[in-house]
Amino acid sequence: MEEKHRGKLGTILLYGIPSIMTVILVLLIMNIMGVPIGKTFQDLGRKIPIINHMIPAPAASEAVNTNDSGNLQQKYEKSQSDLSASDRKLSDVNKQLSDTQKELVQVKLNNQELQKQLDTKQTNQTQDQMKQVAGLYATMPPSKASAMIQTMSLEDASLTLSQLNANQQSSILSSMRDAKKAAQITLLLNEIPTLTATDQAMLKQQVHDLALQQENPTQTMADTLSGMPAAQSAGIIQSMMGTNSQVAMDLLRNTTTSSRSQILAEIENKNPNLAAQITANLNKQK
Repeated sequence: MEEKHRGKLGTILLYGIPSIMTVILVLLIMNIMGVPIGKTFQDLGRKIPIINHMIPAPAASEAVNTNDSGNLQQKYEKSQSDLSASDRKLSDVNKQLSDTQKELVQVKLNNQELQKQLDTKQTNQTQDQMKQVAGLYATMPPSKASAMIQTMSLEDASLTLSQLNANQQSSILSSMRDAKKAAQITLLLNEIPTLTATDQAMLKQQVHDLALQQENPTQTMADTLSGMPAAQSAGIIQSMMGTNSQVAMDLLRNTTTSSRSQILAEIENKNPNLAAQITANLNKQK
């Protein structure tokens, strides 16, 4: 019996001690690797009835960790809520900015329309004033009107005379003593209808630019006479022969042969003696 008992004890020691040592070694390795062995067994024990009463409650640090986790979750949720609120505010600001820009564009368009109406009104008023002034010149004797026109700038004189009809223009221009200025005004009168400006200041500037381009007004005026209807050119020459015969002759000499013949024919129909006088002067100075 004693030998049997010793045999069992030896077997237990033979297998038990290595098993215990193996378990201890595994636990040591797990502990070194950072595995919370005690906490793991405690957590498992708390899930087993009866045994859970034998296991002490969790340490205060675990409760603190749980609270910290809850606080972090709350902070995360609050930050997400704040971010959403900021996005909504940014969206509102962008919408307000877009609305403001649209209002500014509309205000700009309204201002442009008002300025256009104002410019049109001012232009109409200026044109009405010019027509009234031109009407005064139309009722004056040509000699008096020409004396007043001669004191004006080329731009003002041309724009004023442009409001009169062709016969009134011819009468006034032919009475001017300054033949060169009369020729320049005549050229400008021929160009004014082609100008595109509606604003009076811009129109005056365009007339000024045209005046600067006139290097040889006599030749240019002669070219203008050649391009005008013969009857109208004849009227200008007839009027100028009474006050500035030398200028009239210079103009005729600088016109083309065909235009000169047509102008003389028109003059002969109305005043044969004047036509003969002009022809004689032209032949004399050849």
